[in-house]
Amino acid sequence: MIERLSKIGHKLALYLKEPTDFGVGDLSPSIRMMRTYLEQFPLSSLLPYRSYENGIFYNEESAGFVLETHPMVGCTEEMQRELSGLFQHTLPEGSNI
Repeated sequence: MIERLSKIGHKLALYLKEPTDFGVGDLSPSIRMMRTYLEQFPLSSLLPYRSYENGIFYNEESAGFVLETHPMVGCTEEMQRELSGLFQHTLPEGSNI
């Protein structure tokens, strides 16, 4: 439906001699360069992970996982300090979040 309305609007703008080329479109230099790169190399070549098995991402020198949580609406400063402390004191030294 939206596509159909868009085509009608485009035709109407052409009829009224109004400009129809807004924005950068699909042929912007950065989009062209990105498409060219992704035609030659898979997206996975940009990611540092070697494999993903049983919920664990494996890299050459590390392993990792993802925690999905809900946003903490109304989080107080005390709650933020508790979470920060949890990560600072629970994780081994040299680990990354």
